[in-house]
Parts: sequence; C-alpha cells; structure tokens
Amino acid sequence: NKQSVRAFCAAVAERGYGWNCSARMDCVDDALLKEMREAGCSAIYYGVETGSQRLQRVVDKRLDLKLYHPRVRSSLALGLKTTVSFITGFPAETPADRDETLELIRESMADHPSRLLVQLHLLVPEPGTALHAQHAPSLSYDGHVSDFNFPLLEPDDPRIIASDPEVFACHHYYADGGHRAEDIAITQAFHTLYRLGHVFLTAVARRYGGSFASMLFAFARVRERRTDDDTALVDFIRERWGAADAYHDIVRYILASTQI
Repeated sequence: NKQSVRAFCAAVAERGYGWNCSARMDCVDDALLKEMREAGCSAIYYGVETGSQRLQRVVDKRLDLKLYHPRVRSSLALGLKTTVSFITGFPAETPADRDETLELIRESMADHPSRLLVQLHLLVPEPGTALHAQHAPSLSYDGHVSDFNFPLLEPDDPRIIASDPEVFACHHYYADGGHRAEDIAITQAFHTLYRLGHVFLTAVARRYGGSFASMLFAFARVRERRTDDDTALVDFIRERWGAADAYHDIVRYILASTQI
C-alpha cells in the first residue's frame, strides 16, 4: 500500500532510523523508492520467484517481468542494497520454465557485476498457501536439508519428520513435480558457484554457450565425484580450461578470500 509506506516514511524521516524491507516489484515505483531511501531505507528484497511469465501465472504470483530490469536498475541507482530471490522446484515447473529463471539470473549477474545480490532457493512447502492446499497429498520426505529447513539433530529425527508432514512440512517436498533430483542439483550447484562472484561466473557460463542451466548441471556432475565443494570448484574449472590455464588458480584465490 503506497499510501501507508509514504505515511511511514514521513513519520520516520527525521528520526535517523535505518531500516530495510521486502516488496513486490509492482508495488513500488521510482518516486516511492526515492522517498523510502530518503527516509532511511538502506536495503530492499524482491521475491521474484520465477523468470517464466507462464509460471508467474500458474503459481498466481502474476508479476509482470517487464518491470524486472528497470526496477533493479532504479533500486541500485538509489544506493539501495538490492536482493532478488528466485525459486525452483514448483510442481508445475517445466525445464523451459526453469531455464527462463536461470537465464534471468545470468542476465542479472552480467548487468550488475558487483552490487546486486542474487538468490536461488529450493521450493519449500508452506502450510496455509494455495500451493500447499493443492499439492499437500503429494508431500514426501527424502531427508534433504536446504537453506529453509534445519539440520537433523537426533538419530530418530528422520522417522519423526517423515511420519508427520503436517507439522514438518518444510522438510518435505511436493512429489508430483517429478524433478526433485534436478531441483536439488541446480540449487546446490548455484550456492557453491555463486562464491566465485558475478564476473567470474558469467565468464564461466560463456564456456557453455551462455547457458546457466548447462553450466550448473556440468558442475553438479563434477560435484558428485568430489569430497568437498572447494575441490569440486577447482577441478570443475581445470576440466573446462585445462591445468595450464590460470583460471583454477584464480578460483583458489577467490575461495581463500571468501571462506564462510
């Protein structure tokens, strides 16, 4: 509600508060973003979810993706720390839908090499949502831990979680999607490769014809054969460029500089 946001900005503008928010891209405009920034807003989070206009309609997000690039540019131009978040693993998502999401991610990283934060998450069932109401009968459990649930602590946790999908919905997934293994592979590969940074990762994607999907699946295959992510990253670059190339040395340098 723009009027409410403007009223809030007017109330806090002289108080020196720092704050941040999340928003739909179609609920803000350049003028409102400017008012928010002047009133102390320092960061904004956009839940875009999917780069497929078809899937936007199917999951009832209904965001006009034509707004995406202009809204990102305006947010960054105002000095807002800007995060764009995407999801894969929707039951109705096709490989073409997923590739459109990954292409939008690639475009974002190429256009904004340093300041834009990009996220890709695995869909997590959330009780109370229309998606959950529609697909709850297909809830299944495979023990995968993503960034939106929590690690298991006790030996009998899997049994308890699997036996009660109503309580532990966020640990389950919608099995009627039919592409769970690929969804996990894509998100895990992205989280690991993202440590390389936008510039380097965009350059790697060019070796795969600019296809983010091809790059992520290629890394996922290397990752399956390695004991840790750092080794997988170095070997992935070496296999693509050759041991004599300096790229794998750059990867080692980046990893040493970005230990989490």
